[in-house]
Amino acid sequence: TFTIDDPPTAMIVVDLMGLRSAFRGEQKIPVEGSIVKLVRHFGHPEKVRVVVETEKAHLKDFSVEPVENWIVLKVGVSTKKEN
Repeated sequence: TFTIDDPPTAMIVVDLMGLRSAFRGEQKIPVEGSIVKLVRHFGHPEKVRVVVETEKAHLKDFSVEPVENWIVLKVGVSTKKEN
């Protein structure tokens, strides 16, 4: 997982190693929200790369958590753990 701060779009990148995509080429998932603008994924021979387009302010405010056979990517204020 890494971030890219390359205007005009800031991105959170998650590489899922050892997975294969059932799709050919890049897939785009439009998002209607104020924090995440677009989610893209692309299958490579050795991984699937997921790219979340967001604002620069959110590049330090995200978390990735494995959950069974899934991952949960949280972006924004909801990523902070409650006590």
